[in-house]
Amino acid sequence: MNYAKYRCPVCNKEVERDLTAYLRHTNKHMIETLKELHPNWVSDDGTCEKCKNFLYEQLPRPYPNSISGK
Repeated sequence: MNYAKYRCPVCNKEVERDLTAYLRHTNKHMIETLKELHPNWVSDDGTCEKCKNFLYEQLPRPYPNSISGK
């Protein structure tokens, strides 16, 4: 299937308009931010819900209109 593209609000990269691919891409930015804030953190340790939500909120807004359904 040929999808249109999303533009990442963090790095401006075009990402497939497949929500799974988009979430994988933005999760990479969240992990990079976490590693910057806590250099000793190991990804296998995971994160708590509070930290995950904090990192999610650090992503630039607005998200692409097509994700919000507008």
